[in-house]
Amino acid sequence: MTTHELRGYTLVEVAVALAVLAVGAAGIIAVQKATGIGNVHARNIATANRIAAKWAERLQGDSLQWNEINGYANSHWLSQTTLPPANWIIPAEVVNRASPDADVLGADIYPGDPAASAFCTHLRLLALPGSAAHLTTPPEPPMVPAVRAEIRVFWRKSGDPADCTTAPATITQQRELYGFIHHVAGVTAPQ
Repeated sequence: MTTHELRGYTLVEVAVALAVLAVGAAGIIAVQKATGIGNVHARNIATANRIAAKWAERLQGDSLQWNEINGYANSHWLSQTTLPPANWIIPAEVVNRASPDADVLGADIYPGDPAASAFCTHLRLLALPGSAAHLTTPPEPPMVPAVRAEIRVFWRKSGDPADCTTAPATITQQRELYGFIHHVAGVTAPQ
């Protein structure tokens, strides 16, 4: 046999094939990484939306206190309603009912719970025009007090546990560190 009759691959051809394989594998890994990051981001937004909707329902339930003789002074959260300009507040925890801290699945975290806080909630409660007189007294028909409730749910973009005791003003100033969902709801006294 002569050397011209032997067919095979040269070292250069093998090296080129391996280079093409490496580029393809790197592309697949990059797509997987981007997909994973996108899925985490989508999960965080969906969970934060559920938490915000849950807080809107809690505030509507808290409005039942407006039927009491003391207006909503006895309410858990609506008693902190202010006139403009309203500031962000950390809502008070009501044990076994509501907590401003939530885990990665959106479940409330209470004292003694070993789960780390992944999501935190802030409220900004503003009396709507014409409702300010009823912040401390029961409404007289046909007046219906109304509150604009802004609910802000946030999480750390890095995935680290969130410190829900951090002052709301500090969180506002460090927007690059956090992901946010803002939910606005109108809360009125039951008819």
